[in-house]
Amino acid sequence: MGVLGTSISSCSNMSDSALTQTQGAAAGALSGAAVGALIGYLAKKDSKGALIGAGIGAGVGLFAGYFYGYKVARDKEAYATQEDYLMANIAALDSQITSAKNYNSQLQLSISLLKSTKSKLTAAQQANMKKECDHNLSMIDQNIKQAELASQSTDGDSAAKLRDKIKKLKAERNKLSQAAADLNNYT
Repeated sequence: MGVLGTSISSCSNMSDSALTQTQGAAAGALSGAAVGALIGYLAKKDSKGALIGAGIGAGVGLFAGYFYGYKVARDKEAYATQEDYLMANIAALDSQITSAKNYNSQLQLSISLLKSTKSKLTAAQQANMKKECDHNLSMIDQNIKQAELASQSTDGDSAAKLRDKIKKLKAERNKLSQAAADLNNYT
């Protein structure tokens, strides 16, 4: 009991990667020993053959299990890194959607004011507003492109959330594009 308790408590201090590799090695050693013992017993028809088979099987299983655990640990790390990347893209798109909504609201307010007062923009004002709209459209397009690439690299809840955010940002982009076109009516 003391050895088992010490083994379990020492595992609690391990990193997830080390724990996964250790679990893989232990599972490999145990299953290798069991298979090796069976093969050794069947080959020699005695307990000595079973012990030799168990020893060889445990050794082979230990290495195979360790390397399988190593692969699983790397896959888990890659998944965690990918998940962090997707979450960062979601946060960036949330910010971009909020900015685009605010900009679209201000632009719509300006267009409504122009419409209600039957005012016209000077060429310089129109050029300035067009330049600002084009800049915002360009930034949105870059963010959409980056997010689409990120969402294609994986599936899952985060990727689905990211695709939803992309749709919302595209909708805001379309509103901005339409508002930018509407500005041409006020020169």
